[in-house]
Amino acid sequence: MKPQLTAIESGENENKPGNVALKPYIDKRHGRLYYIERKQNKTTGAIDESETWVADELETVGIGSDGKDGYLVVRMKQEGSNTIISEAIPRREIGMPQGWARLRSRGVNITAKRGHLDLLANYLQQNGKREQWTITHTAGWHEGAYIMPDGEIIGAPNRPVAFCGGTSSVAGYVVRGTLNGWRYHVARLMNGNQSMVVGALTAFAAPLNSLAGGSCFGIHLFAQSSAGKTTTVEAASSIYGVPDELKLTWDATRYGLTVEAASRNDGFMPIDEIGQGNDVKHVAGSAYSLFNGTGRIQGHKDGGNKAVLRWSIVALSTGEEDFETYLLRNGITPKAGQLVRLVSVPFSDTTEFHDLDDGDQHSRAIKRESMRHCGVVGRAWIALLASDKEAACKKVDEKEKEWLASLPTDLSPQAKRVAVRFALLDATAELSAPLTGWNAGECSLHIRASFNEWLENYGTGNREKYQVVSRARDFIQRHALNRFQPYTFGKRNGDMDRNHASRINNLAGYLVYGRRADGGNEYHFIPSVFEEEILCGIQKKLGAESLEEVGMLVRPEPNRIDGKTITIDGSQQRFIVLIDGGNE
Repeated sequence: MKPQLTAIESGENENKPGNVALKPYIDKRHGRLYYIERKQNKTTGAIDESETWVADELETVGIGSDGKDGYLVVRMKQEGSNTIISEAIPRREIGMPQGWARLRSRGVNITAKRGHLDLLANYLQQNGKREQWTITHTAGWHEGAYIMPDGEIIGAPNRPVAFCGGTSSVAGYVVRGTLNGWRYHVARLMNGNQSMVVGALTAFAAPLNSLAGGSCFGIHLFAQSSAGKTTTVEAASSIYGVPDELKLTWDATRYGLTVEAASRNDGFMPIDEIGQGNDVKHVAGSAYSLFNGTGRIQGHKDGGNKAVLRWSIVALSTGEEDFETYLLRNGITPKAGQLVRLVSVPFSDTTEFHDLDDGDQHSRAIKRESMRHCGVVGRAWIALLASDKEAACKKVDEKEKEWLASLPTDLSPQAKRVAVRFALLDATAELSAPLTGWNAGECSLHIRASFNEWLENYGTGNREKYQVVSRARDFIQRHALNRFQPYTFGKRNGDMDRNHASRINNLAGYLVYGRRADGGNEYHFIPSVFEEEILCGIQKKLGAESLEEVGMLVRPEPNRIDGKTITIDGSQQRFIVLIDGGNE
């Protein structure tokens, strides 16, 4: 008769501990997963077990879908840090090399033995919880909680959330030092310096901007000298992690920056130094795409389209010149929308060195301490926002109303949009004061000063109108004698007579001397030249209004910008007629 212990149970749960089934299985023991082999001892009748390590601690805790693929959510403990994280793995990757690579890349050790891997794949699919999770490819606010780009969840989500995205800078989202250490060694040294404070508040504003429903924007700090711009970017980056790992440059492809933006959704993007060896066309395209918040539609090889990348970010950029000048100097005409999304603010020199002797010591101290104390204050800030999202949004709303009420009533809508960005920084300063140790009133003065400097450069009116008028005046002053064919009107039928026979290369139109009652000249622009070199993509109606308002456009026929018909050498042609000068 066989001993009782050797009776093999059949059916349900045959491979769970406590049963006497001899089939090998995966089991969690000693905080890890082991391949368990069971054999009956022929002498004693007992069940002997042997353990072979398979993986660090892993378990399936949920399932979900991103709208296309199904996922298993695997919870794991990272070696060394003992941090518990969750990873959403597409079901098609379970048991495949890319699936194991995904888990190993998160800091988990897994066996390389093929047979054991097959058993582990079955274990993950057949065991564990089947709770529904929200699956997302982007960081930021989801289900009421905030997901850091490294997958860390801050706050309590309404339902479980798993992040299956990533960023090339994921290694930079780490925590070093303490909150008090950052406040004393970094924030204290920045305090009192206008641009440094504004730069740091731009970083703090990123998660709050998305929480309050704001759109993408950036602050571009510019100055010819070094002045501390890069130090400011590094200090601002230390709010969320290691500065050298998180800081980007404009020397990147358009697609690369948009992918990075999507992976840092609802977060901060520090981008250092426009103009240092960058391709201006790439920078212009990247800036437009980056602050548009939506990626390009791209097709799959096997048909259909890939999911469109979407994001909301706040950026801090630096350079030696303002964004508009940088583009113009390199032959690119900036759009007004670009200039109110990436707001150029002169960098205010660092003057407050606190207990340090000079600017060099001050800069080196901030850089050094930003590496030692980083990541902690950003997580504390997001946790503060997550704890009372309604109050945070209410503060932003209050500041927006306060700022808009203080502005001139005739301020352009574009300038008001920028004022709302600075109102957000003002709200950020007040809400983050317990973490930074800064006086909210002093921060508000810094923010107002920066806005006023921007407004002085940008102007209070519609920027597109200003650009049209400026281009028209510059064009006439530069090309009056080399791109316009001089003409005088004849006595018959208003025909124009040629003044001289020389041929004008790259003809822009015709110059009529003394045509005006005041003796002034008329410049008859060929319509295509006017559209390409004066309007530069701006609508004809808006361009005409701009020039008419300053008295430069002659419009003989209502509602037509090309309203003047002139007979030249027997052929009737329409022209846009401008006069030099006009009202300032």
